[in-house]
Amino acid sequence: MVLRSNISFYNFAYHGIETATGSHWSSQFDQVDHVLYDNGKPITYIHYMSVPSSKFTKLCAGEDTDIPYKELFLHYRYLKSPNSRPTLKRPSWFEQKKRAVSKFVNQKIDNFNYKLRRFKSRE
Repeated sequence: MVLRSNISFYNFAYHGIETATGSHWSSQFDQVDHVLYDNGKPITYIHYMSVPSSKFTKLCAGEDTDIPYKELFLHYRYLKSPNSRPTLKRPSWFEQKKRAVSKFVNQKIDNFNYKLRRFKSRE
């Protein structure tokens, strides 16, 4: 979308490919004074593409979610307004089970719909 809009941009991962870092799942980073380091090199950015935005919404609402380097994310997210930073707490046991069942049921429905579409396309 950026390419078509004629907005000026800089791709850190493309320029300087030998020094590019930032994929949250590619390696373990060291954290020193709210800065992440990858093999001694400071990371310019961290790439959270595989983490759904709903997890960040829950995190900012105060729910303790499984996001890599969440404390660092919260530090910079609330850097200018630290009093607004939420206190994190785990969802209740019941809420965790409810989400697991909902995810399971939705996956089964999606699988059924997929198989139905494939069946119909053969006719």
